[in-house]
Amino acid sequence: MLSSSINDIPKEAGREKPWIVIKGLKDSEYLLSEGDVLRLGKVKFTIKEINGFKQSEIKRSILHSKTLQSGGVGGISKVKIERPLPTEIEIPESSNCCRICLLDDNDCENQMISPCYCTGTMGAVHIKCLQRWLDSKITQNSNRNVKVYTWKSLNCELCKFKYPSKISINHKTIDLITIEKPQTNYIIFESGSEEMKSVHVLNIDDKRDIRLGRGNDSDMRIPDISVSRNHAIIHIKNTGLYIEDLSSKFGTLIRIKKDVCLDVDSTFKIQCGRTMMKISVTKSWSLFGCFTGCSKGKDSDDENQRIRDITQDSFPNNI
Repeated sequence: MLSSSINDIPKEAGREKPWIVIKGLKDSEYLLSEGDVLRLGKVKFTIKEINGFKQSEIKRSILHSKTLQSGGVGGISKVKIERPLPTEIEIPESSNCCRICLLDDNDCENQMISPCYCTGTMGAVHIKCLQRWLDSKITQNSNRNVKVYTWKSLNCELCKFKYPSKISINHKTIDLITIEKPQTNYIIFESGSEEMKSVHVLNIDDKRDIRLGRGNDSDMRIPDISVSRNHAIIHIKNTGLYIEDLSSKFGTLIRIKKDVCLDVDSTFKIQCGRTMMKISVTKSWSLFGCFTGCSKGKDSDDENQRIRDITQDSFPNNI
């Protein structure tokens, strides 16, 4: 059994997370699903959403090494995906004016809220005013069928409160950060840290494959020196989206979030930090064991035959 409990160890412990090397899997490809964490070179991507394609149907908490290429390693099953609940926002009782537009209008479509720790005249703001202000902090770039949204930590400039992507007002969920999604098939990648994030929205309606890499001809360009020019490719099939490594320098990896049961006659590779291990499970064999097993089988067959003979002699056939 290959345990994924190392993922629960805090970063301060200095231990690296385990990753599966896609090149070492059967057919050298892997079925992508929501929740999977990819690593191309040193850049990590989380698959936030896949629309219009089949995903892994593996719901078990323990995977088998023979079926790793079928997906499900990311820990997200086909059932409902666990997403963080939106932050509940209070509505101010006093009729203060909005600190952005300086108006005191307050209606159902554009309510006045208190989204951060600020109080008094600086504590109230319209929802739409806050959305427009946050949108001004987000940089948008378009390249072919890809839209890239990049932003630094969206904090209040006064109290340094970190604004969430979603809020809840009277049990109604509202998006503060607006990500435009295509009407057809698409996939959304998210990368970065708490200080800076990037979201890649890929429209893959009329494509057969998606090329990932540092080259200018890549469908999804990743400007990092650890990423090869032609790093990986995502094949679009009727059975789902399959990623394949294109002999890149630092490889394409998938984070292991589940325990893996080691099956006989299976081979795969995992990487922790700079260490790569090839795990191969075979059935033990020895010359002495072969002779012992053969003789044991012969003796048992003779014993069964003697029992049948005694039974037939002891009881007549007409009973």
